Amino acid sequence: MSKLLCFKAAIAWMVVLIASASWAQCGVTQDCSLFPPAPTLNVCTANLCFRNAEARREYEQKNNCTIFDGDLCASRVVNAATQCCVMDSVTQISKIQQKQYTKLDKKFNWDIYSKECTKMQQSQAKPDELWAQCKVGQKHSANDDYPVVHVEQNGSARTYCIDGCSTPPEIVKLSAFSGIFIYADRNNPTGAGPGGIGNSSSFFGACSSHDKCYQTCIANDQSVCDNNMLSDMQVVCNGIPADHETTFKGLLGENSVNTRHACLLAAEKMHTGLRKFGSSAFNLRRQQYCQCC
Repeated sequence: MSKLLCFKAAIAWMVVLIASASWAQCGVTQDCSLFPPAPTLNVCTANLCFRNAEARREYEQKNNCTIFDGDLCASRVVNAATQCCVMDSVTQISKIQQKQYTKLDKKFNWDIYSKECTKMQQSQAKPDELWAQCKVGQKHSANDDYPVVHVEQNGSARTYCIDGCSTPPEIVKLSAFSGIFIYADRNNPTGAGPGGIGNSSSFFGACSSHDKCYQTCIANDQSVCDNNMLSDMQVVCNGIPADHETTFKGLLGENSVNTRHACLLAAEKMHTGLRKFGSSAFNLRRQQYCQCC
């Protein structure tokens, strides 16, 4: 055998031995560009130096391990399609976070989520168990009291679902019964019905902006959205003539109240209700609309 053939044979066997050694390092990415080319042996046809995908799967099954191609997060493999590597806000240790919530997490904390998910963005995911595609006349999710009345596109991200003021039906009735609302109208508790002043006292615009605020993934908290809604409602109320009176039938018969004052009272009570009981709705929307990366 000539020296040249011996040299080629030695190189070929060296490649086999190196490849075999790389198999023993399960989970360690190998760069085949470092090895001499050996097309006749089919050793380095992939980045992990296995003959083919089947050989790789067989090795994983036989050795009860998984070979990764991507990045690591705290020594764990990150699935880039569904996961993000974030820094725990308390321990400052890297951890894996799901890119998108698909089921409601009742322990969800927006303050922590927004701090850890530094690359957070509006979700572009398709409808799932947590988020049903917006359709007028249908509820946004099983937890909602009212159907969607307006759909607004948001580029390639999930659409905004607007259902107006979301005061629960039983609270609307109770508020009207107790005199907090003049009329049992969730969007216009002051101006609806006979003797009212119509849409000029409607809170629908303020509540619609509030819906979008909950559904927008920016570094604000619930109080910002709630306080902005209150300000918008107060603007509506202050547009009512100061001397306007509304006559209606109350518990003690016919009654007359100052419309502006009644409007401001309704706005304050709706805001108070959100501050006390609105966290579940806020957390639901942020899980529906915000993805970690």
